[in-house]
Amino acid sequence: MRRGSGLALLTGRDSGDTRLRVGRVFGIVLAGAALQLLTQTLLARGLPKDDVGVVSLLIGVLPLLSTLSLLGQDSAVVRFVTRSETGTHDIGAHFRRVLSFVLPLALVAALATGGIYRLGLLATAALGLLVLSQNTLTMATSIQRALHRYEAAMAGTRAPVLLSSATLLALFGSGALTLRTALIAFAVSYAVSAVWIGVRQGHRLSETRGARAVPNAVIRRGLFFLGLSASLSIMVALDKLVIGKLMTYADLAVYATVFSIM
Repeated sequence: MRRGSGLALLTGRDSGDTRLRVGRVFGIVLAGAALQLLTQTLLARGLPKDDVGVVSLLIGVLPLLSTLSLLGQDSAVVRFVTRSETGTHDIGAHFRRVLSFVLPLALVAALATGGIYRLGLLATAALGLLVLSQNTLTMATSIQRALHRYEAAMAGTRAPVLLSSATLLALFGSGALTLRTALIAFAVSYAVSAVWIGVRQGHRLSETRGARAVPNAVIRRGLFFLGLSASLSIMVALDKLVIGKLMTYADLAVYATVFSIM
């Protein structure tokens, strides 16, 4: 058996094509990391420290709030789709059903966080739109990963970072970067990405719609995965949660900027 043929059998593609796809995904990951560093640098140079701290808090707690309000449904649907025969279940209907209860939970999580940290109306509204968008993106890209569309899934995950970085760069260059414009830039970038990818994913799923409904057991199984994902998300966000509550936003700004470079 030639080298790489085992992987080719698993993926249905030759090893050269597999290496190309892995290279594309790795390139998207590197580009996303560079854009995140650019975003934090623009904020640090263009805004007062307190304002940088507010934005850093929102972006820092976003993965945690999204994880908690998703209830593990992203992991549950990945396991189900990868183990099911293509075209046998109506994944699109399940996608919409999950969004119908995780999006309201996203709003509750955002409002609770806004109250705990005494964020202003604009910051709380921006956080609400961010969590709504992130939940939609996470569910859509999770299904793409389960269908082996890895490049599309990674590009969808990084799309908000790309749009927000480009917008912040334009605002910084024109001298219009403020806390208000930065919050709007993030919220709009995430919302546009979520609508685009969510609608596109829904259209693709409708083309391969199966006759069988996804079992309710998949939703219940998500609660098990919630415990696994939440523990990791809490560890990642804990530093920003503590600094943002017990210290000043200026302290959080310095920490987040140094952390992004690290």
